[in-house]
Amino acid sequence: MSAPDTRRRPASGRTRRNTSLRSLVGATALLVRRRASRDAPLLVGWIALLCLATVLAVAVPRLVLDAVDRGAREAVAEAGPTADIIVRAQVGDPNVASDFATLPAIVDLAATVPGNLPDGLARVTDTPTVSAISPGVRMTRAEAVAGAARIEAQFGLLGPDQQSGLTLVDGRLPAGTGDGDRVEVVVSSEAADVAALAVGTVLNASVPVADPDEPPTVVAAEVVGIVASAHPSSATVCASEWCDLPTMWAPEVDKSRLGGSGVELTLLVDAEGIAVAQQLFFDPFVASVRLPLRAERFSGELVTTVIAETDALEANAAPLTAGSGVTVNVRTDFADALRGYGDRAAAAVAQMTLMIAGLFGAVAAVMLVVGGLIVRRRSADLALERARGSSLGGVAVGGLAESLVLAVVGAGLGLGIAALVTPGPLADPLPLAAVGVVAVLALPVRAMLLAREAWSGRRQPANRRDRQQLVARSRIRRLVLELSVILLAVAALASLRSRGLVAARTDGTDPLLAAAPLLLAAAVTLVVLRVQPPVVRGIGAVAARSRGAVGVLAAAHATRAVAVLPLLALTIAVALVVGGSLLVQTVREGQVDASWQRIGADARATGVFGAGVAEGVRAAPGVSAASAQLVTRAVGFDSGAASTQGTLIAVDPGFADVARLLPARLAPDSAALDDLATASADFEALPVLVDERLAARVDIDELVMVFGEDRVPVRVVATFEGGPGGYLSGPIAYADLGALGERLGKLPPADTLLVMGDGAAAAAASTDATELVTRARWLADRRDQELVQGVERMTQLSVAAVALLAAVALVTTVAGGGRSRSRSLSLLRTLGVRRGFGWVLALAELAPLVVAALVGGAAAGVAIFVASGPALGLRILTGGTGDPVLRVDPATVVLVVAGSVVLCAIAIVADVVAHRRDRPGEVLRVGETT
Repeated sequence: MSAPDTRRRPASGRTRRNTSLRSLVGATALLVRRRASRDAPLLVGWIALLCLATVLAVAVPRLVLDAVDRGAREAVAEAGPTADIIVRAQVGDPNVASDFATLPAIVDLAATVPGNLPDGLARVTDTPTVSAISPGVRMTRAEAVAGAARIEAQFGLLGPDQQSGLTLVDGRLPAGTGDGDRVEVVVSSEAADVAALAVGTVLNASVPVADPDEPPTVVAAEVVGIVASAHPSSATVCASEWCDLPTMWAPEVDKSRLGGSGVELTLLVDAEGIAVAQQLFFDPFVASVRLPLRAERFSGELVTTVIAETDALEANAAPLTAGSGVTVNVRTDFADALRGYGDRAAAAVAQMTLMIAGLFGAVAAVMLVVGGLIVRRRSADLALERARGSSLGGVAVGGLAESLVLAVVGAGLGLGIAALVTPGPLADPLPLAAVGVVAVLALPVRAMLLAREAWSGRRQPANRRDRQQLVARSRIRRLVLELSVILLAVAALASLRSRGLVAARTDGTDPLLAAAPLLLAAAVTLVVLRVQPPVVRGIGAVAARSRGAVGVLAAAHATRAVAVLPLLALTIAVALVVGGSLLVQTVREGQVDASWQRIGADARATGVFGAGVAEGVRAAPGVSAASAQLVTRAVGFDSGAASTQGTLIAVDPGFADVARLLPARLAPDSAALDDLATASADFEALPVLVDERLAARVDIDELVMVFGEDRVPVRVVATFEGGPGGYLSGPIAYADLGALGERLGKLPPADTLLVMGDGAAAAAASTDATELVTRARWLADRRDQELVQGVERMTQLSVAAVALLAAVALVTTVAGGGRSRSRSLSLLRTLGVRRGFGWVLALAELAPLVVAALVGGAAAGVAIFVASGPALGLRILTGGTGDPVLRVDPATVVLVVAGSVVLCAIAIVADVVAHRRDRPGEVLRVGETT
């Protein structure tokens, strides 16, 4: 009897598949639970980091969008009624002209216009108001009043919209027209005071006739009421129902007419009165359906939409009148009023994008650093799994399952917190998607790479020359990779600089602007990694010569301390802090410079100022200097062969004191002004100072100034650069006010007053100025703009977040080397070294990393700020005439260095506390600590 066949049968296909599947997912749930239980503190930290990253990924783009939206609302509010949509039609007899419409047809049209608006305008417009106004007509009083002004009146519609905005002061509202030649009207209290009108006053006007022999028909307008506005308006702000009746609350007085003054005013009549008043005019009334814009309904995106829709309606208003048969035209100054908003918003978004790029670059780098620590702590487990037959795919599946659970928990918490902090839709999915990818893949990919390195091994040629060739090839590959990153960074910066702000986005992340700082930080990191080792080895050689073993071990730890990811994370953090500080400081100081450029002094008043006004202002408390000036625009400068126009500023002797207190280039220097004062009394030709632009356009040796109808020979005493170009158009020329009066035969009155000092505003306000602007008010208004505030808030948030991330990176870096330091310290303690020297080893590891990050980050922060200057639109937010000068605040250097020292101290203390219970014998016997 033969022995049974004990050979193993070939495995079936199903068995092989089951074996492969077990190698992938076998005991995955058990391994995940055991690791999570053992590494609970690390995983809690990982979840907290994911939560923070998710909050930032959701909240930061939302804050950017909110800043843009608030800026849009602010811009629309500043535009006021000038941005309203006005639908105009001509009111008259349709039988006379086909484009005339009746007043009832206009009222019906107003009810249908909101439903015919495009979607964007429909979202931001308020209830329309209807008004109508006639051409002007001369009115005479039925009973003459001595000294009363002559009246030029317009008839305006007193409809429901107007009645709701009135308060009756005297009399009553129109109740009817009486006969066909009489209307009842009401006037404003302002018009009644100026024109000497009262209840019962009758004003007559003659109906125009074609035949001069035909007896004229007179229409009588009886004042039955005097009214006041329920919502007082000003010259710049009006209620929507009154904006198209300009002289209703501000009657215009003309005192230049022969035979006395005249007044232009508005008489309000009801709809029946409009029909009677129409016979006074050949020309039609103008009816306006005004659609007020609600600033609080706007967003940055809607501004662009509304501009496009208003442009389309101005070109073709037919969609608004569908089916009504009324001929209308649409007019609005919305696009002009918000013309500069797009550039301001793009500049603000560009500056915030610079901060966001650094922030999320730091987030990703820190997540990779922390993920690397978690995986390295499990290196023994991964080696054991591989020894028991687990494949690399199985390692990846286990890590992926765990990371998915952690990502769901961390992202869920982050989304909940973000919904509470910044409610609203997701503004930009890109940052959240990037955080999600890193959160899911960081752990399994690092685990798979570590497992492969531990088991794959590397075959080395036996021949030494072959080994040298392999090393050389490896170095070349690294060099090519590093050069590629550096070239990409240079190309991104060059493209960004050449592109400028024009292509910047306001509706999300600008990829180029986001990539440039990260590429630059990566390039700087690679350069630092090349430069740092020789420096550390040199310092380590000195430390190794110190007495005892501590210096030797510290030098050994220092030479292997700097890794790519921790250095990249800290470099990005330092670059963001430095760049953010430079950004805020440059913008704020640029706004100060711009305030001088736009105002020209601490206070600038315009009006008509007599000879003694400037002296009185100089004597006022808190005034350092004051100057009265005559500013004349469009003055001709003719040298025969060439001519040009410029602005002449005739100054009094006090301007020299004002100029000494002004920043450079805002006025001629003291020497030039002294030469002007001296020459004004010595030459027949008028001595002047001219700027370089004027000197380049004409021959300054033979120059004549065309001042009105006078031709005044001038002598150029000196030229200067700069001048008050922030509020006056150039080129600029200066002359002495008294000398100009002598050459002209009369002394023109000054029309501008510049005042310097803390009391400048109060002193200038005490004069009869028609307009007063102060530098402090301009600066405060500029800094209070929503877009400027948004940039500052984003910078502060980014710096705070990146400081926290830097602390996490340092603590993680220290924790990653904890086992090695613990073994080294245990060896030192066997040689008699005290326990307290553990912080020396931690410092030896951290110091090269932190110093390298400080140097590289500072260089990257300054470089990205300088290189991307045109793409940041700094001039737009500062409000100056040119790009602001880069300002480096010494406090920034102190802050960054001090912050780095504090973070190092925190990381070292955390490491000392974590290893305070280590026992040398146990560490040396087991080989590692927890």
